[in-house]
Order: sequence, then structure tokens, then C-alpha cells
Amino acid sequence: MSTDDRTLIQDHEPTILMPRPGGQATVVTPRVAAAQGAKPSAGVELQRLVAGINPLLGAAGTLIALVAQLRTTSSHDDPAGLRRQLLDWVAEFEALAAAAGVVRPKISAARYILCTFIDEVIAQTPWGAEGAWAERTLLQEFHEEAWGGEKAFQLLERLGQDAPINEDVLELFYVCLRLGFEGRYRGIPNGRAQLDAIAARVLDVIRPAKDAASARTLSLRWQGVATQGHRDVSVLPLWVLLAGTAGVLLAVLLMLNRRLDDLARPVFRQIHAVPAALAVERAAGAVKPRLASLQADVDRGAIQVRDEAQRSIVTLPADKLFVAGSAQVDARQLELLGRVAQALNASPGQIAVIGHTDNVPVSSLQFPSNWHLSRERAQAVRSALIQQGVRAERLRAEGRADAEPLVPNDSAAARSRNRRIEIELRLPRPDG
Repeated sequence: MSTDDRTLIQDHEPTILMPRPGGQATVVTPRVAAAQGAKPSAGVELQRLVAGINPLLGAAGTLIALVAQLRTTSSHDDPAGLRRQLLDWVAEFEALAAAAGVVRPKISAARYILCTFIDEVIAQTPWGAEGAWAERTLLQEFHEEAWGGEKAFQLLERLGQDAPINEDVLELFYVCLRLGFEGRYRGIPNGRAQLDAIAARVLDVIRPAKDAASARTLSLRWQGVATQGHRDVSVLPLWVLLAGTAGVLLAVLLMLNRRLDDLARPVFRQIHAVPAALAVERAAGAVKPRLASLQADVDRGAIQVRDEAQRSIVTLPADKLFVAGSAQVDARQLELLGRVAQALNASPGQIAVIGHTDNVPVSSLQFPSNWHLSRERAQAVRSALIQQGVRAERLRAEGRADAEPLVPNDSAAARSRNRRIEIELRLPRPDG
């Protein structure tokens, strides 16, 4: 590792960015990039799209698009193959960033952040918590460290000391935070609130750096030639210039959101293209209903309940459950969710709240993609169940967008049926 790499990736004193200090020093040894000659694929297109905005984000486009979907993947038929592909994509990220002129220390720091985030996401999936991935993570491959949740935030502290220089890496870290990176704050009391505060502080640190860069650019563009006897009345008022700039940036943001969704959609579908022949354990004879108290709601068509050997699934139509076009639970449905909560509390096991959409693309500032909408709706139902008495540690929220339709999206009625929330109760496996 070069001296420059060690300058960025090391422990440091706590600074204004973080609510608590870091930990123990560790020497980082970068892995030799796999597939040095890897041919850039979708990342090139996204990198070109964001050229001039942030070359690191552009180079990481494929990884960011993928990691946003991996957290919602409940199963995968070839984790080892995915791991090999990710090793190539990380190496591709390095090549793209270097080709865009990003200096090596920044690439190394960004790689550390990305590997830590990807490892964290995969470790939370049923298929990534054990096996080959648990034995050798991405961070171990590239940095010879088993876990980076602590050092990543120490790195953030270090980067924040010179925000104008490290603006592009800080922006990448901010994106990871907004996509759900938790690191050392995962599972601790008030961890989510602390992460939100950190993200807001990172944004506050980035903004002055961007404003300074914009001011330098504008001063070069708008520096007129002095004339005698005439007052220049052609210069636009500052508020007009700022409003125009904000409009352009908003348009670029919307375009990038849509483009990222377009790039991610095929990858997302591939991830979920798992063979249907998954071994489902079936008990001998009929499965005894576990959520019998919901039968009246089933009879009136408000919900559907399916019992299997090791799980029960409650399906609620999203069109009735949510205020139109939002992730806000309709207040009229809280009584129903209260009955669902009572039924869930009567059985042991972990609970997954899974959001599904139809295939009509969503693209807004609030919901940049169908995945974001499905995940936000799942989180809203999770929060409602907690308010109704289900313990938070039993619940997790997932978004699966349009990857698992019940029926083809070939009519309005079919699309309505595919827009749904599934509450999956998984029973503890019997000993032995």
C-alpha cells in the first residue's frame, strides 16, 4: 500500500462529523485488483452520464445499482458466482475511476466504503450470512479486514477534515448512508437517528465545497470587460441565476434517478430469477392454520392468508392499504393491522414485511424507483405493526419492486393485484 492510501484509510481523532470517537488502528493492505483487463459494462454508461458531477459515483454506478437491490433478495442460487462477479465489478470500478482522473488514495478510500457496504448488505440476507461469503468477504479480499463498520466512520472523520478536496468521496459515502449503510450503528439504541444526523452533517459539509466550486466557475464565466462611462445592466440578478441553477440540477437529478433505475432493473430481475424448484419443506398432511383469528378478514376479502410448513404469509392489497401514490398507511386500515399484529403475536418466529409494485416505472424525488416505493411501503407497515404491539426485533422490511408478480402485468386489474404487501411469518426451525 502506498503512503497516500494510508493517509486516508487510518484511525483519527474524532471531528465534527461524528458523535463518538473511533477505535483501534489497523494497517490496510489493498488486494491486487482482480480482472485487471475487465471490460467496463454498464458502469461506463453511467460514468459518462455523471461526468463532470462526480466521477467516483459514475464509476460506482453498477455497484450502487446492484447493492440497492441485494438487500431485498431473500434467496440466490449461486452466491459464489455473484461473489466472483462482484470482485470483477469492484476491479472495474477502480479502472473506471482511474480513467476518469481520480487519484489513487481516493479510489482506495471509496473501495473500502463500497466493500464494507456490500458486505453488510449481503450479511443481512439469508443466503449471505453463511457459506463462502462469510468465510471471505469483499473487504477481506481487497483490504484484508473482516469488518469495516467501525473504520468506515473513522475514514469519514478523516475525509471531513478536508471536505473541498474529498468532496467526491464524501458524496459517495452520503449515497451509501441514504441507501441504508449502518456500520457500527447497526442494532444500537437510537442508531437510525444517529445515522440520519451524520448524513445531514455530511451534506452540510459537502454543500460549502460545492458552493465554492460553483462560485469559482461563475466568476470565470461572468467576468466582464470594464468600460468607461457605462454601467453594466445586463448582469442577471443573483436570485435568477440561483433559481436557474437549481432547476438544472433538479432536472439532472431526476434524469440520473431514472437512468439508475433503468440500469438496475435488468440486474434486479436477474437476481430474482431463482429456479422455482426451491426445496420447500412440507409437513405430512394438512398444515394447521396458525393465523386462524384472521379468518373473518379473509372471508370478507380484506386479506389473504397462506400457511406452509415453515411459514405463513398474509397478503394485503396496497391499493386499499395506502393513501394513493404514497407510502402512508391509510388510517382506516390501522384496525385491520391491529388484528394482524395480534395474530402474529400468537405465534413465534421472525417476520418479514415485503413490499411489491407493478411494472409501471416510478420516478420522483420521494421515490426514485419502484424499489424505493416498495421498500418505503414495507417500512411503513413495519412501523404500524410495531405500534400495534409487535416487537421491533422480530420485524424487518424489504422492497422487491416488480420482481415477483403474482400475475402478468397485462391489465389494470392485474397490476392492482401485484401491488401488495406480504407479511411473512417464519417459524423457528425444530431442533435436530
